[in-house]
Amino acid sequence: ARLNNQYVRTFSPAVHHTIQNTKKDIHVIVMDFIDEKQFILFNTVHDISVWREDDMKVVLRDLAQIHASFMENHNNILSSPWLEEMGREKMVSLRPLWLALLQH
Repeated sequence: ARLNNQYVRTFSPAVHHTIQNTKKDIHVIVMDFIDEKQFILFNTVHDISVWREDDMKVVLRDLAQIHASFMENHNNILSSPWLEEMGREKMVSLRPLWLALLQH
């Protein structure tokens, strides 16, 4: 499914191609490469000492804008095919994914 939210797309790498084969459990997303050298605050989530007050204000403003855009379209989101309820069993089964995301 394509994300048609203009606010999220503004702050996300462009998606150029996707491949999905659920029978073989293959899911590929080809996205823009983000060079961390281009971003002052890249990977600084655990070190807020480098964040200035202005940086925090910009991030909070932009996150609020993204959140508000989803709230305006909550009925569309709830009917999205990519949204599924995740119970404990599903979350636990995805543990390898969450750990791999942490490492990369």
